[in-house]
Amino acid sequence: MSLELSEVRKSYGSREVLRGVSFTVDDGELMVLLGPSGAGKTKTLEIVAGVEEPDSGKVLINGRDVAGVPARKRGIGFVFQDYSLFPHKTVFENIAFGLRVRKDGEVKRKVEDIAEEVRILELLDRYPGEISGGEKQRVALARALVIEPDLLLFDEPLGSLDQNVREELRKVLKEIQVKEGITTVFVTHDYTEAIALADRIGILKRGRIIQFGDPDDIFYRPVSREVAEFTGMTNIFEGRVVGSSKAGSLISIDGLEIKVDGQLPVGGVTVCIRPESIMFLRPDRKSTFENSFKGRVAGVESFGSSMHRIAVDAGKRFFINVPNHVVEKMGLATGKEVEISLKKEKIHVLTERRA
Repeated sequence: MSLELSEVRKSYGSREVLRGVSFTVDDGELMVLLGPSGAGKTKTLEIVAGVEEPDSGKVLINGRDVAGVPARKRGIGFVFQDYSLFPHKTVFENIAFGLRVRKDGEVKRKVEDIAEEVRILELLDRYPGEISGGEKQRVALARALVIEPDLLLFDEPLGSLDQNVREELRKVLKEIQVKEGITTVFVTHDYTEAIALADRIGILKRGRIIQFGDPDDIFYRPVSREVAEFTGMTNIFEGRVVGSSKAGSLISIDGLEIKVDGQLPVGGVTVCIRPESIMFLRPDRKSTFENSFKGRVAGVESFGSSMHRIAVDAGKRFFINVPNHVVEKMGLATGKEVEISLKKEKIHVLTERRA
């Protein structure tokens, strides 16, 4: 099952919610629609599902324009952030709802099979009020999967869950999606979630797709400063190309010189470096990379369950994400003198400065 949106627009009065949204999702692919609140992500899903109709543009499922096709006939499973479970029905009956609407003859077997797959078989006799948020989301996932949809839509389904439960459910979701080969669109505002799940990512802001591509393109080769900032590219500097040859270019950032790949034209540029691309050098080792800078740790911040973010003043302030064991092993604490290093191919340069 493939999905294509072509120049989809939607307005309410003078307010444009979607302004020409276009993207494709190939058969069996998991595409993440990533963007901030109010970007139009949920509205995009509702138009795909048939809950809303676009003002203009096309939604094609397997190459067929589905304008006017009701939601129930589109072969779509929809998982919501708020679960949308029936509180007066058991977990079994919540999962079975779509099968009963279709008058399926194998309700018991199908419900038990999918419940086992999403690891909630022991919860079938309980009611939604008797289970946790993570368990409710598994029920919602099972209900969407049990009808064997051709296309699966997720509207920020993990946003209200704590970190550990969210990570566990991401793994379950991805395992099932790959195993079943279901074409999927997953909406989130969390770029780390997008990295964990996506085959391809579309960044949606102000009702437009501003970049579409595979995760490496999005996170290491953003098309603008706006994309770089949104995806956690914390090291963004304005600089100037002061030397250029076939072997690479030299950029000055307020006197700090950085070597990069590519023969760039002399002039102003924006330099982007991901915080996980910078390494700390051990005192007994010499860098083999093209860029090394001595500096001092300016701050240490816990960053999730296994990472720390270290701020280092080395002519400019760099932010570096490192595993906890590196922090402990190297004794990275505020005030410590350090040397940092990075490969020139890990540096992304925007030759046109954009807001």
